[in-house]
Amino acid sequence: MGTAMEDVTEKLAELDTNIKLLQTRNQEIETTLKAQQDMGNGSGELTAESLDSIITIPDPFSEKIVHTVAKYNALEDCMAAVKKGFEKDAVTLPDFLKQVRMLAAKQFKQRSKMQKIQDALT
Repeated sequence: MGTAMEDVTEKLAELDTNIKLLQTRNQEIETTLKAQQDMGNGSGELTAESLDSIITIPDPFSEKIVHTVAKYNALEDCMAAVKKGFEKDAVTLPDFLKQVRMLAAKQFKQRSKMQKIQDALT
């Protein structure tokens, strides 16, 4: 009977610890949101500089992952823009194909870098 009571006491202590941790994280999030609202042009708008000051990257591998994913997504956006240009007849078929091929090759390299970083982490 004593062990059941000890188990319940341990679980309650663990829950209290988790509650305190969540409250601390909630305060951190509220502080960050407040900082975001205060940054920018006084209107609460985020700029590249204010966003960089808010985001913290814990280690070099994470930083490389963030930059690689950003480049990959930027290439995806470029491909979408080239496609729109082609659909509106602003870009010829040969130019469209050349650009898509070049962007796809760059995107493949970024995907390869992401995979290498993930492999290094595991």
